[in-house]
Amino acid sequence: MTAPKGTDSFTTTNSKNAERKQRQILEEILSEFPKIETKKALSVSNICENWDYSRLNQKNKKCSEINADGGWLFIDEKLVGVVECKYQSNTQNACERAFKYLAVPEFLSDPSSIFISCHGKGFEKTDKGTSTGVFIDMCKNIGITIYENPDNTDLERYFREWISNLIEKNS
Repeated sequence: MTAPKGTDSFTTTNSKNAERKQRQILEEILSEFPKIETKKALSVSNICENWDYSRLNQKNKKCSEINADGGWLFIDEKLVGVVECKYQSNTQNACERAFKYLAVPEFLSDPSSIFISCHGKGFEKTDKGTSTGVFIDMCKNIGITIYENPDNTDLERYFREWISNLIEKNS
């Protein structure tokens, strides 16, 4: 579902706070793993062989970038994971944008390399079909690492487990 017609693009304070909390916890944990490097943005040209539609203009060779809330993770210059944070105050949302990470070749065969933390009332489990509910079920179905409304302690634990798995798979 897209935003209602006429809606301006924005990031709410709650969303920014969730992203900040996630980034803080992740950075603390990653400081213990010097083997892992992070980048906030990754050029589409690093992901796609053909990126004609992602060119910023035809005169230069610059390409659009994809920003990840928590960043793109590398081990020995090899892309091994991506971290995203979603916040939603209601159950109708455009969180499906996170599925773009499945188009990254490195993640096609291992969707668990995608880590998504979901925050806010919109991600609470309900007995009615919602856009956010469909998003969570579809992510879980294909193996994306996804958690809804984790507190700081749980988020730290989930990151540690996920990062340990990334290192084990890529060593």
